[in-house]
Amino acid sequence: MPMEGALTVGVAAWETDAKEGLERLAGSDDTDLAQAELERLRSSRPLPKGWDHLWRVGRTDIFCESVTEGGPVLSCNCTADSGIIKYPVDVALDRSTTLSWEWLVRALPSEVPENTLVTHDYLSIAVEFENGQDLTYFWSSTLPLETSFRCPIPGWEKRETHIVVRTGQEQVGTWVADSRGVLADYEAAVGVEHPGRVVGVWIIALSPFQRRNGRAEYRKIKLSSDTETVEVGP
Repeated sequence: MPMEGALTVGVAAWETDAKEGLERLAGSDDTDLAQAELERLRSSRPLPKGWDHLWRVGRTDIFCESVTEGGPVLSCNCTADSGIIKYPVDVALDRSTTLSWEWLVRALPSEVPENTLVTHDYLSIAVEFENGQDLTYFWSSTLPLETSFRCPIPGWEKRETHIVVRTGQEQVGTWVADSRGVLADYEAAVGVEHPGRVVGVWIIALSPFQRRNGRAEYRKIKLSSDTETVEVGP
């Protein structure tokens, strides 16, 4: 029997700042929704400079900039949630184009292979191309290194390809560095047709399926080639 459901949506247009409107509404709101939204706004922390939420996915509070002993990092803490943030770039793609980064994964959001819809919880860094395709480099719990597959989420299978660059628990909790030849990876995992320029770097986190916690920190992200280097940061 087909599943059925419905949504009820309300829209509030504030004449003043949203926080002021929520504070007035909270006093007469028996649902506590206004108070919950106020607390969410108060606890939100800014993203690192240059990053923004991917409009197709929407805003979340799972990413922020943090300051550690080693300097600023991009932090992700995701439980039963999902999100993508983007750093826009405009970089020519050739044989020398490399994406490099350092990451500290504190907890993987899956303990089983992530290549099915019901287990597709993961942490990754990605590159977006001019043709609308993207490659995501992720840390798998169990899949072999260099495993690649199209995204199992309906709609995303037309544009997104995953590549396993780290696997297992051995280096979880340790800073590690990775570097990938972007064009070679695209040709091996997607196809030989050139995808055009690199137009964005993404940080992705998903944990809505198994509803576990995934935590990671990223730093020293850059796109480089024989002719240019773009520091994505932080």
